[in-house]
Amino acid sequence: MYEIEFYDTEEGKCPVHEFLDSLEPKLKAKTLRTKHSSNITRIIYFFYIGKKAILTNGFIKKTMKTPKSELYLAKKYKEDYERRYKA
Repeated sequence: MYEIEFYDTEEGKCPVHEFLDSLEPKLKAKTLRTKHSSNITRIIYFFYIGKKAILTNGFIKKTMKTPKSELYLAKKYKEDYERRYKA
């Protein structure tokens, strides 16, 4: 079984929590990749040592491609996490 962990910044902010809190109630009860009506949500994550999945950021997808800005954020958060929590 995998452990799920939400990424948080050094300032204590959690981008995924902020994203989930911003969603309409009908979208909150969904998983990492969902489609409800015309709303498609994504939460980006990466796997880390010890069967751990780190959720970095989320967004509502409006185009076929994942926005580069969201991929950039995910990469930045991953590097930050790995720097702060080296095994």
